[in-house]
Amino acid sequence: MSSVSDLIHKELQGQDIVVLPNGYRFALSEGHTDLTISPVQIEDDEWGLCEIISVRTVFKEGTYQLNPAQVAHLNGRSAFGSLYLNDGNLECKQSISIYKEEPASRWYALIILTSLGSQLPFVIGQIRSEASDESFRENRANLEFPRQWQTPPSPELFDVAAEHFQQMGLVSTSTSSGLVLEVPLTEESAPSRMMDSSSETALLHVSVDTPHPIAGVGYLSTIALPIDPADDVIVDVANKLNELEDEQLDFVPRLGSWCVRGMGNQLVYAMFWPTSTSDENMHSIMMNWMLHRTVWIRENFWESGKGVTIEGVNR
Repeated sequence: MSSVSDLIHKELQGQDIVVLPNGYRFALSEGHTDLTISPVQIEDDEWGLCEIISVRTVFKEGTYQLNPAQVAHLNGRSAFGSLYLNDGNLECKQSISIYKEEPASRWYALIILTSLGSQLPFVIGQIRSEASDESFRENRANLEFPRQWQTPPSPELFDVAAEHFQQMGLVSTSTSSGLVLEVPLTEESAPSRMMDSSSETALLHVSVDTPHPIAGVGYLSTIALPIDPADDVIVDVANKLNELEDEQLDFVPRLGSWCVRGMGNQLVYAMFWPTSTSDENMHSIMMNWMLHRTVWIRENFWESGKGVTIEGVNR
C-alpha cells in the first residue's frame, strides 16, 4: 500500500460511502463514481511505481446520449478527468500513477478525494449548462465552486519558474498571472516561433486568471500544437489520444483531456484544477506535467509537416 492510498483509507474510514473490494463508490440517481486502487508492479522500475489510482464515473445507460464530437467539445472545459464513450455510454475518468516514495502524497490524496465527490455532479452540471444561459447560471450556482481567490498566487513565483525552465534550455516567459513555455517538436525546429515562424513548437500555458465557467477559479494548463489534424479526423484524434494516455502505466497525472476547441479545428490539451487557495509549487508542477505530455506526443506521434495524424494514433 502506498502512502497515498493509506491517506485515502484513513480519510474515508467511517464515512457514509460504499466500500468496494479495491476502493470506494459515490452514487447519485444519474450514475456512480468509483475510486479504484490498482496495484502495479513493473520489473526494473527505478521510480518504484506501485499503484494506479483512478476515479471513474459511469452514467446510467441512456442518461446522456452524446456523439464523439460533443464529447470532444465538452472536454475543452474538462475538470476532474476526461469524458469518453464506452459502447455509446458516457463515462468520465482520471487516473494518477503512484510511486513508493511519493513526495506529494497529501496533495495527490486531496485531488483524488475531491474528485470522488465532485466528478459526477460536475459533469452533470457541465452537460446541463449547455442547454441555455438560464441552465448555465443555475448549475453554476448549484455547484458552488469559489469564484474568487482566497489566497492568489504571488506573481514573483511565475518569474522564478520561468527562469528555471530557461536554465533547462527552453524558451519560457512569465506574466503576473501565469507561465508560458515553448517546446520544439522536431530536431530542425528553432526553440521558438519568434525566432523562426516556420518552427514546429508546442505552446504550453499555465495560468490563474481564467476562471472556469462552472468550476470557478483555479489553475488552467493547456498545450496548443502548431499543426492541427484535418477537420474530418480531429475529433477521432482527440478522443484516441485520451484513450492512449489512459493505457499508460508510468505517466503524469491524467486530470484533463485532449479536446477540440476554436471553430472545431484546434487540437488542444486542457486541464483545469479548481481551487481558491494557491500553492507555491502548483504552477511549476503542472507545467512539468504539460512538458512530459508534450515530449510523449513528440516521441510517439508527431510527424514533421503533418503533426498528429489519425494514422499515427491508430498504429
